Amino acid sequence: MNNLSKQTLRKKYNILRKTLSINRKKEATNNATFYLKECLQNFNNILSFSSLTDEINLWEINELLFYQKKLNLPKIFNKHLKIYKIENFKNLQKHPKLSIFEPNPITDIEILDLNSIDCVLVPGLLFDQSQHRIGYGGGYYDKLLPHLKNASKIGLCFKEQTILQSIQASNSDISLDKILSF
Repeated sequence: MNNLSKQTLRKKYNILRKTLSINRKKEATNNATFYLKECLQNFNNILSFSSLTDEINLWEINELLFYQKKLNLPKIFNKHLKIYKIENFKNLQKHPKLSIFEPNPITDIEILDLNSIDCVLVPGLLFDQSQHRIGYGGGYYDKLLPHLKNASKIGLCFKEQTILQSIQASNSDISLDKILSF
């Protein structure tokens, strides 16, 4: 993509996402919620994520998945993600720096067999037509996705975060199965 570095693209699309209006974010969240309620019915064990302020808000979907006993969430631990089956939605803990909700290791159960996950919702800053993504730079999902061999990998974003050009992917980048932009 015009040889722009991932760092430059991250900066550009982080700014773009922050400039989306509240109404635009609400519209995308409502459309995503409506679509995901139907789309996720065929899965039994879903790894979702806790949305950052400028992402599509997954709170309602996560709550629904919790009541269906399908919700798993990641927790950042030593530059990796540990996955937990959410047993108590009200006991989620706020990450001290990211202001996202994470599992509580005291009340939630760590998933040791990642092959039990059949769907993963993947956040990111930028997605292309070849199902590649640019994340936030920590490599958390790049390290996790290869271990989710049985999972359908679905990227979620605002329409403004998709491009027609190809993102320059490295050998460690994992392609997603589908990208849903709202």
